[in-house]
Amino acid sequence: MLGGALLVVSLNAFGPLHRSGPDALLALTLGWSLSVAFLMANTAIETDSPTQSLVLFLHAHGPEGATDELLDAFIAEHPFRDSRLQGLISDGLVGRQGERLVSRPTGHALLHLLDAYRQLIRRNRVTG
Repeated sequence: MLGGALLVVSLNAFGPLHRSGPDALLALTLGWSLSVAFLMANTAIETDSPTQSLVLFLHAHGPEGATDELLDAFIAEHPFRDSRLQGLISDGLVGRQGERLVSRPTGHALLHLLDAYRQLIRRNRVTG
């Protein structure tokens, strides 16, 4: 995100956007929005994403679909919670302190960034 902002500021000062404040502001806003969207999407799909896995599972069953029994078996075989927690630990967003999981400073920073973005686009703070 910082690299994109520096590029836009440099272009505004020396390049084709020279002295075009509104264009530079628009470019900064677009770059920031794309960066935040990437962070949100990458965090969601980098590990075992429940939504993506369910969609792939249902797609594999084609037009005839999956029965409730097959769906229950699939969910029992895919401990999404564990894989997601392991991904957060590996990324340094969550850490272990004895028997407890705690949010780390990197996790706080990401959470504040995503929360600010969600407030900006007027999304519900609890459900997304």
